Amino acid sequence: MSLATDYRPTDFNEVVGQTMIINTLVKEFKNNNIKQSYLFMGQSGSGKTTLANIIANKVNGQTLMIDTAVNNSAEDVRAIVDSIQTKPLIYDKVVVIFDEVHTLSPKGFASLLLTLEKPPAHVIFILCTTEGDKIPETIKNRCECFTFTRIENKDISTRLAYICRDKDITYEDKALELISNLADGSMRQAIAIIEKLDNNITYSRVSDEIKYGGYEVLFNLFYSVCDKDTFVIVNNTKGISNVDKFIDEFFTFILDIVIYGKTKNINLTKIPKTALDMLEDLQASDFVIADKLMNKMFELQYNGKNSPIIRELFLATLLEATK
Repeated sequence: MSLATDYRPTDFNEVVGQTMIINTLVKEFKNNNIKQSYLFMGQSGSGKTTLANIIANKVNGQTLMIDTAVNNSAEDVRAIVDSIQTKPLIYDKVVVIFDEVHTLSPKGFASLLLTLEKPPAHVIFILCTTEGDKIPETIKNRCECFTFTRIENKDISTRLAYICRDKDITYEDKALELISNLADGSMRQAIAIIEKLDNNITYSRVSDEIKYGGYEVLFNLFYSVCDKDTFVIVNNTKGISNVDKFIDEFFTFILDIVIYGKTKNINLTKIPKTALDMLEDLQASDFVIADKLMNKMFELQYNGKNSPIIRELFLATLLEATK
């Protein structure tokens, strides 16, 4: 069993971060005011599924986890709803968790909407998504909506230290701080790094073995734009699996480069300190390109969202920045 599973919170008071959300849910349970439809929005690893499972446990619920990337049609939704019409014998509730609900088809959302308007009394729906902007307003209006924020580095470090002590894993405080920075607000990612290193977690090991996390990919793509290397740009964009998510990450990354170029202060960015040498290697002309690319990426974010040719628009944006 993984560390993430071993140390998954089972009660509200064990959850790291998300204080406002926890306080609201605790109050709802205390006042017996539990809603039948929740929408949890936020980045991966911020605790959405963990809280959904805690709610299920507290209401003595039978949990039904739905992967909407696979079950995303109207027929899939209707089949799920049909299967939960009868209250189970040994449970008080059925808790249906739609994971990455934004991947539902338009007809799938329409079918879900009909159910949310008049859900069975014994059913609680919890919709989880990393892309809240893709959820129709009609769905949001029928849910209690919570936006999960990035977990603070200090909170991640504290939790990692507890896990290390409990598992007799030797560690350096500054190594846990680095891991927290690399995890970028995701507790799950931070624990995964701990598990990968196994024992004797030192700053140098994290720096050498984990390096820059996903930042190497972002830096390499930016380098190819600075070098006007069309071949690499085209090949790299072809290999992106989740284009929308990558574009969001790349936009934030470019914005951070612009901030660093103007301030020379990496603490004002999300870029890990282990990547400082890569930032220092950038030339003045590279920061000019970053500024230009930031403006073009902003236009793409504003005009290209939900486009069926978003990959091609992203490629065109990168190529335009090489001129």
